[in-house]
Amino acid sequence: MANQNHVLSKSALGKAIIYARHEYEALGNYFKDGRYAIDNNELEQLMRGPVVGRKNYMFCASENEAECAAIIYSFVESCKLQGIDAFVYLDDILKRLPDTKKSKLRELLPDKWAAQTKKI
Repeated sequence: MANQNHVLSKSALGKAIIYARHEYEALGNYFKDGRYAIDNNELEQLMRGPVVGRKNYMFCASENEAECAAIIYSFVESCKLQGIDAFVYLDDILKRLPDTKKSKLRELLPDKWAAQTKKI
């Protein structure tokens, strides 16, 4: 960064230096705590589904259908985070849903479901 005055600000290196200066404190946290990941590729990959879905929502017949599609995308992405097969998960909970009390619905969320199925 000491050479910033010798680099064009519009060049790739210049943009990197400017970015590093603006994000210096946040970047410093990476060195202070080893639990921070060096990149966010995993999160970026998880966001692909909802972004693709957002482009498809305009083909839904109504706002309600688009909202339902968004909810399903959320469940599918949550399944990916838990490392479970979304089809198996949705098949199971949709069968169990009619008999589940409202107070027990949280147990059907992907993280809780994954923990339950590992015990079996």
